[in-house]
Formats: sequence, structure tokens, C-alpha cells
Amino acid sequence: MSSVIVDIFLPKPHPAQKRILEGAKRFNHLRCGRRFGKTSLIEELASIVLDGQRVGIWFPTYKDLDPVWIDVKKTYNPIIQRKNEVLKSIHCVTGGLIDFWSMEDPDSGQGRKYHRAIIDEAAKAPKLYQAWENTIRPTLTDYQGDAFILSRPKGKNNPFYLLAEKHEKFDNWAFFHFTSYDNCREVGGYLERSEIEEAKLQLDDINFRQEYLAEYVDANDRPFLYNFDEKKHVIPEYKPNPHLPLLLSFDFNKSPMTCLVGQQFDLKTAYIFDEIDMPDGSTPEVCEMVIANYPQFRFNIEVTGDSTGQNRSALVKGNLNHYRVMKDYFKLMDRQIRVPKQNLAHSDSRILCNSVLKNAQMFITENCKKTIKDVEMAMVDDEGELIKNNAHPCHKLDGYRYFIHCCFEDFIKNPGKYH
Repeated sequence: MSSVIVDIFLPKPHPAQKRILEGAKRFNHLRCGRRFGKTSLIEELASIVLDGQRVGIWFPTYKDLDPVWIDVKKTYNPIIQRKNEVLKSIHCVTGGLIDFWSMEDPDSGQGRKYHRAIIDEAAKAPKLYQAWENTIRPTLTDYQGDAFILSRPKGKNNPFYLLAEKHEKFDNWAFFHFTSYDNCREVGGYLERSEIEEAKLQLDDINFRQEYLAEYVDANDRPFLYNFDEKKHVIPEYKPNPHLPLLLSFDFNKSPMTCLVGQQFDLKTAYIFDEIDMPDGSTPEVCEMVIANYPQFRFNIEVTGDSTGQNRSALVKGNLNHYRVMKDYFKLMDRQIRVPKQNLAHSDSRILCNSVLKNAQMFITENCKKTIKDVEMAMVDDEGELIKNNAHPCHKLDGYRYFIHCCFEDFIKNPGKYH
């Protein structure tokens, strides 16, 4: 019987990853900074399929698993016997198996048997503890399998932290902590140190320590915009520059309809100098108020705001979307509608806005009293999510966030641009 030799090319583990592989116990808790190399480590950990073993990999959401699914398929393609794109499973010619699961349903994977369980971005999964206790840990019983739980931290009031706290007394658990610096070229890794240093300049201290140093900082115990300082960010007045367009930031509600008015002065400087708050108002009525207050900018306007305003709405006459109404009213070109396809998640918005408030020039005039109140009072819950209720609906805060997103959209991803 003839045999065929195939080559599987796995990324070479850098020294910090080697320390994990060499020091691993049955259960392994890996607290790592951003860009540490978790995906390449997962590919290495999945290599037990070459010996015919079974691997289950869990992610916080179905969306989170897709990039790793693509990489793993590519790496192990030479030995794939069949794969299921719907169920996200890979059967190998060696007899090995790799299953991908989402923890949105904490019972996903229940009843399966694995030699190894891998959990990625564990701190992002609110049902992590339930999934581990009820599903993932039991899948390892038949083969006495091992587990690797990887994540950037997200404060101490989080199941990733609580999982470590509960099991640190057991000898069959190992705990690893590595920062983004542990993947720098100077220590045998793959990142340029300058990339991390640029991020350090752009991020506020709390988020840099959490995202890159992988520390358990309690960012979630602070206001949503903890870097907002009235002495620094609130100014008496601002006279609109006639040579720059007005930037209108909308938040759409049945009541009130809100709009913030501002200008981006240069790459690192922006101003908000007016707020429009119209109970039971409509998009056309707000547009009319803008023109009434700023007639000289009639044909020099850009708009941003809530991305859901791109959906058809019963609040708009003719069931059109809000931005189509504005486009027609202000005679806008497509490039003047600066609205993302999807709103940033609250956690990502919080990181971006606080980094801008610390490192850029983001001003608001003192007449915008309702917006300033919203900005100062907005809080987050135990998961770091923005708290919205009838007492604090945060409509003005949303407009403020959308304005920052628009002016400084790549402030974190491309920090060198703002030097």
C-alpha cells in the first residue's frame, strides 16, 4: 500500500509562545496583549489532528470565529478530507477533527468528545463560565483532554478573571501572562516595537494597560468618557470657519430628534458648537433649523451619525431613510455623507473616544449644556457596556460619539497619521 507525504507549514512559535507550549499543564489560562499571536498559537495547538486527535475551538460569537476558520483551513488544507462550511468542521485524512463553536449558545458542543479544547477571546464571552462548566470541560472527560483558554483581559468583574481566580489553587492549571512586547522582533517575535509605542501615544493609560500590557485594570468602574475634562474640553465659544463645511452629527429618535453641529478644523482638532434638540421633530424639520441658523453654509455641509439611519424608517415621510432625506434637502454628494455601514460596538467606541479626548484636540462650547451633561453622566455596566435607560437615554452622547468616530475614525489603527 503506497503512502503520500504532505507538508503542513505552521508558523514558527516565537520564544514566549514556546514557553507556553513547554510549560503547559492540563488546563492553561493565557492572558495575552493585543497582537501577541493568539491565532498562530491556535494553529499550533490544533496540530494534534496530525496524530488523529480531536480538537474543539470556541469563540465568543459566530462572527469572531470566521478569521481563524479561514486561517486554519488554509494551514491544514493538504490533509483535509472534507469540511463543512455551515457547521464549521474539518475532517482530516489522519482521522483528526477540528470543530468550531460559538459561545452565544453556551451549550454549543455539548455531548462531543475532544482531546483538546481551545477558547479564544474568552473575556469577550459573557457566558464563558456557563459554557466552561456545563459544556466545554465535560467534552474532555472521555479522552482526559487538555484545554487552552486565551484572551486579552477585560477587568476583574469578568468570567475570564473569575475562572483564573477559582482554579489558581489547582496543580493541574497553569497561568501565563504575556504582553504585546513579548512578540517584538528584538525578543524573537514578529512585531516592530515602534507599532506598540505609537499605540501607547494614542491610547489612554487604562486602555493601553488593558489592551497591550494585558493587565486587569478596572476600566469598567469608570464613566463611559473618563478622559473628558470640562476644564480641558469645554471652551466659551467658537466662531464657525466660513471656509470649512459644517459637520452635522445625528441621532434618530421618535422624540427627541437630535443633531450636533461642529467643524473639523484640522487632522487633530475638532469643535462642536451647537446642539439641536427637537421633541417630536422630524429630519426635515431639523434640516430647516440648521439652515435657519447657518444660512451661509447652505451648500457646504457634511453629515454623519447613527448608521441605522440608513435603514428605511416609518419616522420619515414616504418610508425613506433619514440620510436620503438629508441628501435631497442639502443637495449632498455621496462623499458628504460620512456614515459608516455599522456603528462601532460600545466597547470599541469607548476606547476610541477616550483616546481622542486624551491625545487630540476635541472641544465643545459651553452653550451645549445638554450634551456636556450627557457626556459627564454616561456610565457603563459591569460588562463595560453603555447604560441606557429612560432616566439617561444618552441621545446627545451618541451624537457626540458619532462626531468623534467620523473625525478620528482611524485614530487607533493608524496613529502615525496624527503625529
